[in-house]
Formats: sequence, structure tokens, C-alpha cells
Amino acid sequence: MRKGEVKVENYFIKLWGTPTLRENGRSLPLNEILGKQLTELLCYFLIHRGELVSHDRLIELFWPVNPQNALKFAVHRLRKLTQPYAETKEQEWIATGKHGYLFSPQAPVETDLYQLSSLTPELLAKQPGQIEVLIRGELMEGYSSMWILPIREFWKEKVKTLVQETAGILDQTGQAEAALQLTQ
Repeated sequence: MRKGEVKVENYFIKLWGTPTLRENGRSLPLNEILGKQLTELLCYFLIHRGELVSHDRLIELFWPVNPQNALKFAVHRLRKLTQPYAETKEQEWIATGKHGYLFSPQAPVETDLYQLSSLTPELLAKQPGQIEVLIRGELMEGYSSMWILPIREFWKEKVKTLVQETAGILDQTGQAEAALQLTQ
């Protein structure tokens, strides 16, 4: 690191299983930090990272009653609670767009979904146990809002396909036992 540079700490949010923030070797359930509704809102933003999510869509999903004030207040609270994790204005987690909000691509946060989406069958075949580290339980375990269900199914299918393709590679390279363990 050069003189005058600020070291940016990256945070990790685990969405498989109980949504959890990992920082400095500690794991804290997001629910304990943010409460259930803000945890769900943050997870929604993380899943749609870099996408502008309209005010109308957020209101439809989270606040069918007294929507405008509730949305503004929730985003304000979420910004306030995540602000200590951003060292500069550009790293703020929640950005405002013309007709909505988005989780900033510059925010120093990584998720297990991002790691999983960058995992190919060829990479997984080199370390088949890696999938077990990433996936424990179900996506956003303990949450059952209607918006979560199709996303959960999408990721289940994505993981199933990844595992099947990886097992095929392992089987073709004479690692039938590793392929069998992976599919179990």
C-alpha cells in the first residue's frame, strides 16, 4: 500500500443459511444488527446489486400500507446502519437513482451469491468441497416473504446444475467417488 492510501476493508455477507455479516473474524446475524425487515431489504438489494430497484417495486414488496414514508424511513435507517462500513461517499451501500435505489457496486461487500455465481464446473471440480462451504441450509433461511421464494428456487436450480456438471467432469476424469460425494 502506498503512502496516503486508505486500506478498504471488504465485508462479507452470507445469504445461504441465516443472513450473516462477517467482519474481522466475527459473524453477526444481520437480524441482530438490522432487525428482520431491514435485513430483508438489505438482502433484496444485495441480490439485485447494481440494478436500480424502483420505489414502486419496493413498496409493492415491503410496504403495502403507508408506503412512501415507510420506504424513505427504512432506506434512511439502512443507510445510517451501514454507513460505518463505508470509508468514502463512493462506498455507501445504498445509492439513490432517479426513481429508485440500488446497492452500490462500489460498496466493499462480497456475498456468497457472488462467489457462487463466479464458480464454474471446472473450478469446482478442482475443489469439490468448496460448494459445501458456500451452501449450508437454504437461501435466507428463516425468511418466507413471497419475493424470496422464486429467487430461492432459481438458486437451487443453479446449484443443482453446477453440481451435476461438476460431477460429470469428475466422473470423466476418473474421480467417480468424488463425483458421488458431490452429488450427495
